[in-house]
Amino acid sequence: MRVHGIDVSAGSTLTWYAPDEGGQVATVGIAGPMKLRDLFLPTKGYLDFSPSGDLVQIRSYEYDSVGVGG
Repeated sequence: MRVHGIDVSAGSTLTWYAPDEGGQVATVGIAGPMKLRDLFLPTKGYLDFSPSGDLVQIRSYEYDSVGVGG
């Protein structure tokens, strides 16, 4: 599935902004490990978007599982 141009695995949890805030996807809870640009994100990661769809924050609570680059 694609959210704001980013491929995320099926089964990911989507949280939406209210209609008066634009109604776009606000947060994606990642259902499986994924690579986003140079980051390798574990399952317990979150992608936060602005109301306009810009990626503003990447969160993970498994810090030792996040990889950068190779």
